[in-house]
Amino acid sequence: MPIDLMRLNPERRQHAVLVDMSAINPLTVSAAARREAAEVLHEHADYLAMTCLCEGRVAPNPVIRGMLTVFDWLAPKPWTINNLFSGEAAELWLRGHLAKLGVVVPPQSIWRP
Repeated sequence: MPIDLMRLNPERRQHAVLVDMSAINPLTVSAAARREAAEVLHEHADYLAMTCLCEGRVAPNPVIRGMLTVFDWLAPKPWTINNLFSGEAAELWLRGHLAKLGVVVPPQSIWRP
């Protein structure tokens, strides 16, 4: 059963996403898991387009970052996405991007190494 993203944000607040992909190995992720992820994104595409301001992905492996970049070129999203080498870099990028959009972000770090 796919995840219901709207249940996590029923007020439809605009938000940023920080995704930790540091433990993902694309060679070992099952086809079923990839299919479910695609279904969740497809099912919630309109909702995410309205609410997601930007997405930072943590991918220390340069091959994974490259694969994610290609995927983003092939299936672009309406929000800005950046694939970064560390959680600290991703959080810094997200904070900067949100500041450019005029969004006030609390000063405490959310990334936990």
